[in-house]
Amino acid sequence: MPSNKPYYHAIAFISDIHGNLEALEAILDDIKRQQVSSIYCLGDIVGYGPDPMACTRRLMDLVESKQLIATVAGNHDYGVCDQDISNFSSSAKEVMEWTINEMQGTDEAGYIRELCQKELIKKIGRFWLVHSTLNPSPEKWEYLKTKNAGENFQDRKIVFVGHSHVPAIYSKYSAGKDWHPISLFGNDGHYFLPPAQKTMLPRGKSSKSYRLEVNDPFPTMIINAGSVGQPRDNNPNARYALYITIDYKSYIEYRQVGYDVQKTVDKHKKRGLSCDERLATRLCTGGNTRFDSEFKKPDWFPAFS
Repeated sequence: MPSNKPYYHAIAFISDIHGNLEALEAILDDIKRQQVSSIYCLGDIVGYGPDPMACTRRLMDLVESKQLIATVAGNHDYGVCDQDISNFSSSAKEVMEWTINEMQGTDEAGYIRELCQKELIKKIGRFWLVHSTLNPSPEKWEYLKTKNAGENFQDRKIVFVGHSHVPAIYSKYSAGKDWHPISLFGNDGHYFLPPAQKTMLPRGKSSKSYRLEVNDPFPTMIINAGSVGQPRDNNPNARYALYITIDYKSYIEYRQVGYDVQKTVDKHKKRGLSCDERLATRLCTGGNTRFDSEFKKPDWFPAFS
């Protein structure tokens, strides 16, 4: 007998894990709940966070189990490989020096090195994967903003990107119209974003933050998946994106997941780098480097000095 159950297929896009194991595990638990068939990673497995080895090993296991289908390297991954960190910020540079020392001579470092030897753009059917931008070229590690977004569209393709740690959707319309953002998104001068939730969800809880129906069967779009391990849009929850097909309709869905941020912050405290308090504060505020009236310091936040 024919089944009345609708056809359902979901693909997950994760990016900018940045050594945050608790956030990664929370995302992977939610991915399992969403019955995802395959995962793509847009780079920056390491950098900033205190668990570069464990996060890399987790992705290696996903490759082994054939759940993680493809990954492109990010600039922090390249920092481990070629150790050229001259263009990094002072915080990123300090963490990268620590990360290189932690990973030196390990299988995990070998996996990152092998990843960095592959192409920085992967083309999988209608999906293109790149960490930063197509134009300027990926190795320049530019941020996708309004000034160069139009140059990154590929007709009848969906380009998935990361790097900015900010979820965003760009779409190119037909009928002679120039590219412009989805009308439901607001413009802050640089990015086009879904509404941000400014409080951390309880650990293990998740929610759909935004879903957009993709009306064109072969759309021309750019999707920034947001950041798993270090969001920067005033939303402190771990983030990722889904491409969902239900019967004959397709959707882009952003999801947010609460995780044990206190455990990650405690790891920053234990690591003891000069930038760790700043990085830990970012995790609690969704990208801000200091607490304020909107993002108050939690009672459990440790004293770093």
